Amino acid sequence: MESHPSAPATSESYEFTESQNEVILATGSRAKLWGTLVLVLGVLMIPGMIWALSRASGLGLLAAAAYAYLLVNCSIIGICFLQAGRSLTVVAETEGSDITHLMSSMSSLGRAFSVLILITGLVVVFATLGIVASLFMPIVLTSAGG
Repeated sequence: MESHPSAPATSESYEFTESQNEVILATGSRAKLWGTLVLVLGVLMIPGMIWALSRASGLGLLAAAAYAYLLVNCSIIGICFLQAGRSLTVVAETEGSDITHLMSSMSSLGRAFSVLILITGLVVVFATLGIVASLFMPIVLTSAGG
């Protein structure tokens, strides 16, 4: 019997094992769950935004803007993580081109994390500005009043 060494698998023909697919599928499921939870959190901002808009004062409008900001951010983050989760699910549930599908999933997940980092950075900046403003606002109001 003649034995031929098999050719090395190329990235186009590589298939993940069943246990590897389970890990990828579980990660995709977690990404989709996170995306869903964040979307629900965004939807829960709507009643708060409506309530704040019903208060026509400056603070009510500021609160409405904060709720709107959270609604938009939660929606964007949720959608990004849902897409990343779906991409990972495709890797685990299809045969053929696993590496190509995985690289596409990694790009999608990378975008989701980039969006999360950007939005978190903006929240840190706005929170810092709010803290600084609240510290100095009484001083400005006191000196302006006389």
